[in-house]
Amino acid sequence: MTALIPIVVFLAGQFSMAIWWASKVSSQLDTLSGEVKGTRAEVASLRDEVQNHDTAIAVMRAVSKGQHPNGVGK
Repeated sequence: MTALIPIVVFLAGQFSMAIWWASKVSSQLDTLSGEVKGTRAEVASLRDEVQNHDTAIAVMRAVSKGQHPNGVGK
């Protein structure tokens, strides 16, 4: 029975290290999750800007085409 004490102490230490590691990883994943959410918001904003830009180009082309129906000024 006394021979089991070092093994139990060792396993308890390993268990506490596993708990510490899991909490550390969990904290890092929370940070990463926040960064991913921020990046997604930035991508959505950029997507809107591109869409607005594409719309503006289409409008300018339509206006130009209306001003120059024979194809001049494309």
